[in-house]
Amino acid sequence: MLIKPAKNRRKIIYMLIVPLVVVSALVFANSEIKRQTSQKSTPTPLSEAERKAKVKKWEATLMV
Repeated sequence: MLIKPAKNRRKIIYMLIVPLVVVSALVFANSEIKRQTSQKSTPTPLSEAERKAKVKKWEATLMV
């Protein structure tokens, strides 16, 4: 009789801890993704000459 309540108690503890670990892992992964995207710098606008050069290069690839 004393063995059964201990097994049930262990199952209940596992059932409480496992979701906690899963949720913690998801929150940590989400914060890492947000941190990586915030560290990326926004590209600086191209000058007019650079923009024209890129457009000509792009147009040249279309002709091939």
